[in-house]
Amino acid sequence: MSGYKYVSEDEILAKVSGFMDKYNLSLIPSIVHTNTTVEPYHTQKTKVLTNKATGETSTYEEHVNEILVSADMVFTWVNNDNPEERIDVPWILVGHQTDGSQSFGSGLSYAMRYFLLKFFNIATPDDDPDKWRSKQKAASAAEDKMIADEIVATIDATVKEYLGANSGKADDVKKFIGKYVKGGNYFANY
Repeated sequence: MSGYKYVSEDEILAKVSGFMDKYNLSLIPSIVHTNTTVEPYHTQKTKVLTNKATGETSTYEEHVNEILVSADMVFTWVNNDNPEERIDVPWILVGHQTDGSQSFGSGLSYAMRYFLLKFFNIATPDDDPDKWRSKQKAASAAEDKMIADEIVATIDATVKEYLGANSGKADDVKKFIGKYVKGGNYFANY
């Protein structure tokens, strides 16, 4: 991995898939086969050898033969409730390894990972996976709270409007709300 740290695909999907399920969306990756290339890729890497007995180091150039795979892609967001509603986002995949199938697989993995990171502007700090999951839960909870706030505000406005028009019904309203809301205070229970 060359010492790089990166956010894994499953960490990103943990953050995104909850919202995809919640809003009934699918993401379909497609490869534009007419623009796919597979070609040899030759490079040199400098290797450092250390003599364990003496501690002396020496370097040499290693010739590396790999397979470079590239292709245009399209990521399609689909509204599962109305599949005609789609958003197509052009993208690209590039991968290189010593094995062609590994080149293709690494290209697909990187393309998916970075598509999701860039599409949603997800930061890539050195956080551990548990911290990411807790951030995902916090984001989901914040959205749920926002929705609940809107619902409670609508209920409160409706109750106030009803009581404004029916001032003698306050006890009936309290009794009704008490059946469905613990303690009768719908502001305190979400």
